[in-house]
Amino acid sequence: VGFTATPFANIFIDPESYNAMVAEDLFPKDYIYSLNAPSNYIGARNIFSEDGQAKYMLEEIDDNIENPESIAFILPLRHKSTIQVRKIPEDLKTAIAAFMLANTIEDLRGMKKNHRSMLINVSRFTAVQEQVADLVNEYVKEMQSACRLYCKLDVDKAIQDERIAKLKETYESIYSEITLEWETVQHALHNSCAGIIVQAINQRNGKNLSYDEYKEGLRLIAVGGMSLSRGLTLEGLVVSYFYRNSKMYDTLMQMGRWFGYRKGCLMRVLNGIDTLVKLQMSCVKKLSVMKIPALRQWILACVYVQISHH
Repeated sequence: VGFTATPFANIFIDPESYNAMVAEDLFPKDYIYSLNAPSNYIGARNIFSEDGQAKYMLEEIDDNIENPESIAFILPLRHKSTIQVRKIPEDLKTAIAAFMLANTIEDLRGMKKNHRSMLINVSRFTAVQEQVADLVNEYVKEMQSACRLYCKLDVDKAIQDERIAKLKETYESIYSEITLEWETVQHALHNSCAGIIVQAINQRNGKNLSYDEYKEGLRLIAVGGMSLSRGLTLEGLVVSYFYRNSKMYDTLMQMGRWFGYRKGCLMRVLNGIDTLVKLQMSCVKKLSVMKIPALRQWILACVYVQISHH
C-alpha cells in the first residue's frame, strides 16, 4: 500500500524499462483510490475550476507585452540573469497594497500576533530576485511613509495622497467582502504595516530565516525562486504574486505555495500560471473510472500534449 500527496513522478517512470532497479516501479498495478480533500483544504480544484469555492482568490496578472507597466514587459517569462529590472509592475504594487491591507484587517480582528507573509516569485535567477527585492523594499518604505503621514487624517484629505488612494482602491476591489468601514482600516494602517520587512530568500540570503524568533509575529514579503518553490514554508501566507512557467507538471504544482489548509482566509493569488495546472483536475476525475493501464496511458498522453504546446 502506498500513500502519497505527490504521485506525479511515479507516472514518468518508463513502463517498458527492464532495469532491475525500476522494473517494479511505484506506479500501482491494481488500483488507485483518490481521497477527498478535507473541507478546509484549498487546492488547485478550489481555485482554478470554473465553480471553485476559492476562485475569488485568483487575480489575473497583466501579461500584455504591449503594456509598459506589465510584468511581461518589465520582466518577461524568458529572461537572462543579466536583465536589468528598473521598476515593478503596477499589479505587483496592487499585491503589496493587498498585503498591507490584510495585515491591517487581521489586526482589527484581534489576531495581532499572527505571522503574515507575502510571496513574490518571478525569476529563478538570484541576481534578478535581489533586484526585485530592492525595488519592492523601496516601494514598501514609500507606502509605509505615506501611512505614517496621512492615515490618521480624515478620509477626504488622506486620499489626496496617491498612495493612500491606491490602498483605498485596492481595499474596495480586492477585499470588497470585508465589512469594516474604510475609515477604520485607514486609521489602523500605520500601526499594522510599519513592521513589514522585505527579504530575498535564495542561496545567498534568508536561508536561516526563523519565524520562531518573532514572538509578536513576523510581517514578511519574501522574494525568491527555487527556495520558495520547494524549500522554505511561509507562515501565514496571505498574498502571492506568481509569474513563472515550467514544462514539468509536478514542479509547477510544487511552486503553488498557496495550496493548503486555510481558515477565515484573506488570501489572494495574483497569478500568471499556465494551463498545466488544470491537468490535475482532469486526472482526479479519471481515477475512479479507468483501469490502471488505460489511466497511465491517458495521463502520459495529456502531459505530452500540454508540454508540446509550450
